[in-house]
Amino acid sequence: MYNKFSKQYVDYLESFKRIGLISFKKIKPIRPKLGDYVSMMILRDILFSTYSLSPNTYIPYLYSWGKFIGNVASEQSLKALDISLITKILTKLHSIKLLENDIYKDILTKTWANVKSIPEISYVDTKAGVFRIKVIESDESWGLPKINKPVDFFNGGIMAGSTENLISRKVNVTETKCVCMNNYDYCEFLGKVNGDFPKFGKYSKKDFIKIKNHIRDNFIKDHRFREILGDYTHISSLQVTYLGLWLYSPGMHTLLYWIGKETGKYISKKIKGKNKLNELKRIMKKLKIGIISINKNNKKFSIKLEESAFSYGAKNIGKKIDSYLAGLFAGYLSHIYRKHYNIIETKCIANGDKYCEFVAL
Repeated sequence: MYNKFSKQYVDYLESFKRIGLISFKKIKPIRPKLGDYVSMMILRDILFSTYSLSPNTYIPYLYSWGKFIGNVASEQSLKALDISLITKILTKLHSIKLLENDIYKDILTKTWANVKSIPEISYVDTKAGVFRIKVIESDESWGLPKINKPVDFFNGGIMAGSTENLISRKVNVTETKCVCMNNYDYCEFLGKVNGDFPKFGKYSKKDFIKIKNHIRDNFIKDHRFREILGDYTHISSLQVTYLGLWLYSPGMHTLLYWIGKETGKYISKKIKGKNKLNELKRIMKKLKIGIISINKNNKKFSIKLEESAFSYGAKNIGKKIDSYLAGLFAGYLSHIYRKHYNIIETKCIANGDKYCEFVAL
């Protein structure tokens, strides 16, 4: 799938090579002030806002993108362990039986844990070619309101792709239990070797609006969802997920800008009786999105963003990519001043600049 993208985008994905068997804690942080973790609420807001626009389009796409990421992450793990060519040949002969081997279980579970959650391969049937994965503290669904439907589409793709790469067979997974469904306090996925692409069922706009509002409420609340992993995820996970959307079509810049704008308006409305510009700075720092300074001259604004979670540490791909944040600033400022603002990103780390900069028009 790398071949589908130009060299610049492949270079951007190089930042995802931090994911493998090496613990993130052992890697020197690339963001000196904020560190390399960002609130999982940002990732959730982007994912579920995208799903709500067209579930039939974006759910299958993000599952497929997750499969690609899973393949990349699993390949990193194999390289980290220096898996030999002979071993790779054996995987083709034994296929799913490898999932019963502790070493290969370790490869998969560490890959998944580093990216998203705490997984466990709970069942393997080598004759039927099926396996089950139990997951707790998924950063896609943990702590979200009940809608009685599974919602870990992207995570499911990651699990399918990483298993597929490991056993050299086509793999697809279906989420059979989810914390967003009634009566479940964990998620579970059923994987099948040579299985068909999953059917995701029907989702209404109301399902995702309920989830979106819950996520956005927690931009400003100090609430903890995950007791073990905490409510932050590595910026590599955010960056590679965001890139998958950003590359989907030429119109995704506008879509991500619109999602950010709706979020900016929503959180601005929720903040009562405070200096809202200072509150925006606090929220950005609390969520570890970046550090902003705002220059206001009459009703004209420029915003300097340092250590952007979306682009910091990525190579120069010659693009300004912080569309979501440009929209968030536009929605936030427009609601405060009751004036329509458009925000243009004039500088971006992914465009070779030292920091990101936004101008309000």
